Amino acid sequence: MMDVKIFGERNTATRALKEIIQLNSASVVIPSALEERGFNLVDFLLEELRLSSVKSNEQRSDAVFSRYGERASWKHCATNFKLAQPFKDAYLIFTVRHPASWILSLYQNPYHLLHKKPSSIGDFLHFDWKTVARERLDQKSFKPLSLYQKKINAYKAFCKMLATAKIPFSFVKFEDLILNQEKTFQTLSSNLTNVEKDFSELRKSTKSQKKSLDYYKNYYGKELWRKELVEVRVVLNDMVNWELFSEFDYSPL
Repeated sequence: MMDVKIFGERNTATRALKEIIQLNSASVVIPSALEERGFNLVDFLLEELRLSSVKSNEQRSDAVFSRYGERASWKHCATNFKLAQPFKDAYLIFTVRHPASWILSLYQNPYHLLHKKPSSIGDFLHFDWKTVARERLDQKSFKPLSLYQKKINAYKAFCKMLATAKIPFSFVKFEDLILNQEKTFQTLSSNLTNVEKDFSELRKSTKSQKKSLDYYKNYYGKELWRKELVEVRVVLNDMVNWELFSEFDYSPL
């Protein structure tokens, strides 16, 4: 049986992908978020007591992740690992998303933000996002799009190591998963265990009870998010190295 490890930046459907895999196969998805099974709640509470003077929940979460090895590293981390061997006998999946769609989603859902969010998407493009320790970037600060591109570069570099070590991996586009779950799942199924004969679609949003799969299919199928970025289109395009995303068929606005 081959375990599955998912890596992806915030707001790239890592949670939805995990649920789809678990719903349609017997594959075990290696824990990579604090709330997932495999991270001991007792450990978390002990760290919280030890760090009672630290007010930041993010720092407490960092402390818990520091107890685990690379195989159980945070799903949103930069995959700047020195060796591929910790992931032996695993199947790695990396989620990606159009950088313009992604930055808008991060602005609307700024998970793990350590400072006050700017009041406009234009200001957010130039905002210094401080990374958390479990992000594996030395807690440095980056412009959001620079952070995303840093992660993409890390994924690609790590995939070269995985290929050399003959460890299987795949990339999953956020848009493909939203618009056709079954087709996307089938591209992964050869590396999964005991795949269900009949595919079960994930209908409910993993983030909002107010939004259904039909909502997401309409919003992303018609690329309605583009309308919300008209005023920052030129600046945004200049901040992205589009060649980095060419293999995913992502192009400037």
